[in-house]
Amino acid sequence: MSSISPTPSALSRLNKFPCNELAYESQTQSLYQINLYTGAYSLVGTANFLPDAVNALAYHPGDNYLYAVAQRSNAYGYIVRIGTNGTFETVPGGVIIQTGIGNPVPNSMTSGTIDSNLIYWLAAANGFNYVMVDLNPGSSTYGTVIGNGTTGMELAAPPQSQYYQVNDWAVLGGYTERIYAVAGQPLGNNAYDTHLLYWNTTSKAWSKLQTYSGLYGDTGTNGVAGKASWGAMYSTADGYIYATENWSGRIFKFNVVNVTSSAYSFVSQGPAGLTNDGARCSSGPPVGP
Repeated sequence: MSSISPTPSALSRLNKFPCNELAYESQTQSLYQINLYTGAYSLVGTANFLPDAVNALAYHPGDNYLYAVAQRSNAYGYIVRIGTNGTFETVPGGVIIQTGIGNPVPNSMTSGTIDSNLIYWLAAANGFNYVMVDLNPGSSTYGTVIGNGTTGMELAAPPQSQYYQVNDWAVLGGYTERIYAVAGQPLGNNAYDTHLLYWNTTSKAWSKLQTYSGLYGDTGTNGVAGKASWGAMYSTADGYIYATENWSGRIFKFNVVNVTSSAYSFVSQGPAGLTNDGARCSSGPPVGP
């Protein structure tokens, strides 16, 4: 379906998403609905209904729409609001100048989540930079950037050749001031580790909760082995972060409440894709039985 004309405010005529067990994943200009428990997925609307590639997908807990940052080659990124059935509109004032403009290639926002204060937290450059956008519909600064800077990843990461790679992040209900990420770490010679991290939105510092040695994401039904590239993340009310490995499409879940080196498991085979991002209503019902 085509775009609905942009609204002059936070109000929207788009149909809202239900807060249920399903998750959503963007891949370039398309959006998929995913059952994380079974791995079954289907297009939302038609393929490539968005005019530009999107990333940093996030579920808004206040209005039940999806939000993402769209970007065309060397232009500034801009925020889109997405409704059901493949409908969308641009958010007034929602230009992300931190994406840059011109050449070289701009700084794409690759991670996105919206917290209980209705702040849209974006990250770029493997989690090294952040941008804050106000998505509180009652605010005079709705849709605009209200903060940006570095996340302190350079202080938390290993030597430069082995940086943690943060490709998405997610807030978890009950854990204020924290944004969680499942991050990959290339070790060389096709070896990888995976780490459970969180970023404190007040202190602007990363902390590592756990290392999962050798976890790379398995080999998918496409025959491609994972590279610990965790590009789409989803949080659940029962204390888990689900993450899709981009290359293999394999979906794993990680226990955030009782964290140990073995507190993760393979869940299902989902869609593989190198430019994906994930979101779901984190207060919805459990993903599976």
